[in-house]
Parts: sequence; C-alpha cells; structure tokens
Amino acid sequence: DQKVWETHSRIATALRRSTMYRKLVPHVVQDLSMSVPASTHTVFFDQRYADTYSTEADEAGGIDSLEKMKGYVRKVPPPALGAPKPAEEPPPSNDADAVAARPSVAPRGAYRGAHVFVLVHGFQGQAFDMRLVKNNISLLFPRAMYLCSTANEKDTEADIDEMGNNLAKEVKAFVKDWCPGEKGPRLGRLSFVCHSNGGLVARSALPRLIEEFGDKFYTFLTFSSPHLGYLYPSNSLFKTGLWLVRKVRAS
Repeated sequence: DQKVWETHSRIATALRRSTMYRKLVPHVVQDLSMSVPASTHTVFFDQRYADTYSTEADEAGGIDSLEKMKGYVRKVPPPALGAPKPAEEPPPSNDADAVAARPSVAPRGAYRGAHVFVLVHGFQGQAFDMRLVKNNISLLFPRAMYLCSTANEKDTEADIDEMGNNLAKEVKAFVKDWCPGEKGPRLGRLSFVCHSNGGLVARSALPRLIEEFGDKFYTFLTFSSPHLGYLYPSNSLFKTGLWLVRKVRAS
C-alpha cells in the first residue's frame, strides 16, 4: 500500500506541474474565496477490476474463492452479480414497413425550452447568499437560467404565505421576461434550490405556480429547511441570538 501511495503522489505532482495542466482555463465564477492553489488540487485515481476466470468452470465447482481473488486484473468494472447479459439487437433494417413500425420516443431527459433554477435565500438573508450555490450549479448546467430571488430581501420575518406569494409573482415575471415564446413562455424545466427558511417560502409558492408551470416542475432541493419546525423554540440562547440578529439587521 505504501508503494501505491508513493506512486500516486509522484504521478499527481507531475500532473500538477505539467504544461497541459497549467494551461487549463479556470472556471469563470464570481466567488474565488474557496479556490486553492494548483499545487494542492485533488487528483483522483480510478482503480477498476474485472474477473478473468471461467464462469463455466466456476459453475461446475472447479474454482474456489481463493482462485477467484487471484483472477482479478485491473480493467473495466465487472458486471453486477446476477445481471443478465444484454440482448443482442438485430441489425437495422431498411425495409419501409420496419422503419415505420419503430417507436418514435424522445431520448430520456430531453426537453424543450429553458431550464430555470430559482434560488431562494433563508432567514435574514439576501440573494447574494446563494451566489456560491449558483456558481457550482452553473458549472453543470451552463445553458440554464438562474433567478436568485430578491422578492423577500427587505422583510424575511413576514408571513410565510405572503412571502410565498411574492416569490410566485417574481418567478412568473422572470419566466415571462426571459423565456419568451410565440404562444407563451418557452419554459422547459423549473427547479428550486432553497436554503433554510427559503424552503418554506418556496413550498408556499408552489401552489400558486402549479396551474401554470406544474408540468415543468423538475427539482425541489432544500438545505437546512425546518419543514417540521425547529426543535428548541423556547430556548433562551436561541431567543437571545435571534434578538441580536434582528438588532444588527435593523442598525
């Protein structure tokens, strides 16, 4: 194991110092506070194994477990145990009847229109709080559109129902302005990523959006949202901290 670690360390160091690695274009993000020097970038080594022993001999009882362990080599990952072999597809036919009989099914995950991510901040927060989340999601979905909600920045202590209504109006206006279409908004998917109290606000907004965008709902993801309430509502330390936050916010 020590030799493997030393080999990985040597390869990773050589990779970080290579000309090719130094010329990589960095991701264009707004927040670079979490970036680290190239000399300390993590390098992953993917180690895969595949069995080389005869399945027929194994079924006949001619190979024991020790021999199986010796029969593994670094290669592609082996198939799952008990998984059936993929059926061989017949060669494509150019016959007109055969072509007409083929099902016209859209590829899995395909959709038309823009994918809009709505990012909702939490209690005493603001849209800028969600910038890091937005930056990371945009690396995976560079063509998507992002709405960092500002509808409730001025008063995060208002009624949840009222804030949900504000968010719903903001989402509808954003889709109308940024996803134009000939026969209404050209929206493909609508996803929500929320933090803390923002998860409750987004839940309150969903009933106001489902009639118009219900068939476009795709992802609803919340972080640290108190969907079942919070555990210590009568804790004096919690109340003191909340009072302090409100004072600082108002100053």
